[in-house]
Amino acid sequence: GSGSRKHARDSSSSSHHHHHKKPKLLGVSKILKEFRDNNGERVVLKSRDSHRHKFVPDKHSPIIIVPSASSSLLTLYNVKQFLEGKSYLPSREIRRQTPKKPKAVHVKHKSERNPNKQIRYVVIDDPRRLTYEDWNQVVAVFVTGAEWQLSYFPFKNPKPKEVFSRICGFHLNMKGETPKKNIGVWNVKKLEIGQQRYGDKETVYAFWQTLIPFQKARFPHLYI
Repeated sequence: GSGSRKHARDSSSSSHHHHHKKPKLLGVSKILKEFRDNNGERVVLKSRDSHRHKFVPDKHSPIIIVPSASSSLLTLYNVKQFLEGKSYLPSREIRRQTPKKPKAVHVKHKSERNPNKQIRYVVIDDPRRLTYEDWNQVVAVFVTGAEWQLSYFPFKNPKPKEVFSRICGFHLNMKGETPKKNIGVWNVKKLEIGQQRYGDKETVYAFWQTLIPFQKARFPHLYI
């Protein structure tokens, strides 16, 4: 009697021990759950990343995605100069001095809640590097109007309407040039720069004025 009870106890404790050894899988983020529920589709990650480390180590840093094409007006080369320095410089000029493209760039912006504090945004141009957890922090994306750019987002059949209701969309256009047709249809904030630099500050101001309220409403855990 007591022997069999002891055996049962031992086997249960050993199975309990094995249970702890299972690899911990990353939870589905709230945003992705919401996306799936509203869309009626299962969220599918493009890559199995339960074993990968977060690409952006800081859980409180909001993430902004910019186009990866070097021909884009805004790239990893010039995004810091533009959003933080409030002045537009073509990527090719910066590329001459710094040919190697960084994997990520940090852009600081003064916190509205605490003016003595600066929020550090992480800007990337390759969404495929992001893990499940990272997607919890993606607050904005600059789009060119090409649909393939959204195909890297980890949703099954990412539709622009749903993407831009969850992530703040922006398009930067050169004055006098006609943007791609999609830009007129998609729910994105259109920003414009000219050949002269005097309008840059207003354009950057419009960017932050659009992003911060969106971030407050959608990403309260990042609004610091």
